[in-house]
Amino acid sequence: ASSSAGGTGYLQVTAMSGFSAFVAKVRDSANDASWADLITFADQGSTIGAERATVSGTVDRYLSVAGNVTGSGSITCFISFIRNP
Repeated sequence: ASSSAGGTGYLQVTAMSGFSAFVAKVRDSANDASWADLITFADQGSTIGAERATVSGTVDRYLSVAGNVTGSGSITCFISFIRNP
């Protein structure tokens, strides 16, 4: 079910090689068909690191992650989202 109190997204990149850019997004949808960006994490470039981002308001029922890279290589990352109670 959707929630109305927002939430927090986390991105952790533990290894990356070859890419010149990596942008991850948490997206939400009310119907599992039309998706909207909820959180866009900063470009990680070619470095490892972490980011935490918060959103307020409604978070729809369905969540997904989209990751866009520039270049070719490999990446190890963890992305999560926690709804506020």
